[in-house]
Amino acid sequence: MKPYKSKLIAAFFVIFICSIANTMAIKVGTLRELPVGTIRYSVTEGNVTHFVEIEWGEDRENDAAKGPLMKSGKTGENATVTKLNQATLDKLFTEVAKLAAIHTVPRSTTSNRQNRDVFALYVGLTYDPLKLNFPKNEKILWNSAAICWARFADILKKDTSLTLAEAKQVDDKGAAVPKPGLASIADYTSMQLMVERVHRSKSDYGHITIDWKRLEDGKIEFRANYSPRVGDSISASPAAAQIRPIFDELQKLTHSFRQPAVSNSKNAASRSYDSINLTLMTNDQPGEFTLPYIETDSSQWAAANRLWTQLIKLFPEEKRAKIIQ
Repeated sequence: MKPYKSKLIAAFFVIFICSIANTMAIKVGTLRELPVGTIRYSVTEGNVTHFVEIEWGEDRENDAAKGPLMKSGKTGENATVTKLNQATLDKLFTEVAKLAAIHTVPRSTTSNRQNRDVFALYVGLTYDPLKLNFPKNEKILWNSAAICWARFADILKKDTSLTLAEAKQVDDKGAAVPKPGLASIADYTSMQLMVERVHRSKSDYGHITIDWKRLEDGKIEFRANYSPRVGDSISASPAAAQIRPIFDELQKLTHSFRQPAVSNSKNAASRSYDSINLTLMTNDQPGEFTLPYIETDSSQWAAANRLWTQLIKLFPEEKRAKIIQ
């Protein structure tokens, strides 16, 4: 191959890889970073939910301590229990990592309240997993999750002789490809955000909930509430102008999230870390979107703590002292 051709191909490859990296919002990481972990993958169509739930890691009080353990089936029936080998878990984990990387928070502008069909994916630390949903309303998302489900089915069929229920793709002609992460604010007519900050060393801690709704006359209802585990809650009605800076911060978080890593299985199983869980719900879409942050992962923690501090400022200054820090 001539030198200029090899350089051209190399340059094209770099551009291609960079373009992929720039479209990724969620990074799950590797199995090494999750000594005690889970994958919970389900599809709900109508009133029926089919699921696969995998747990792995040491220091567990069940058979997962001896290797990855999988339960599968559908709600209302006894689950099938299957032992997995490490190679099979590696392949399944790789597939969900690919799926998580292209996730976008489902938009109000694509919703249909009559259609509650959805794929749900939990992946990461057993007690603090990343939670994503892929509703049929968002056709590109649904089809991506259906492809991943089919790959799960192929892997499990070959490696364990287990047959998963089929989940069909839908016609997505004309559907716009959503960008990973949080779309523009105009795509959400209503949203609820709950941020829970947990101090493991304290008997009490709390969470802040905000929600906004765009009314037909163009006005916006915006409310904030702080609820401790013990005691009275605090409510506020902030100015609607406060929504934009919070939304901008959420966009940054959903475009740069990396599943937190834990140094060893003992710390993961005992949850010996403070945590901040950020949960978004588009009120007219099924499912929820949760980003977990843990105090031992300093860079991620700083970003989540910045949002927590921003939310505290929504409350009257004389009431902020009641919020547990």
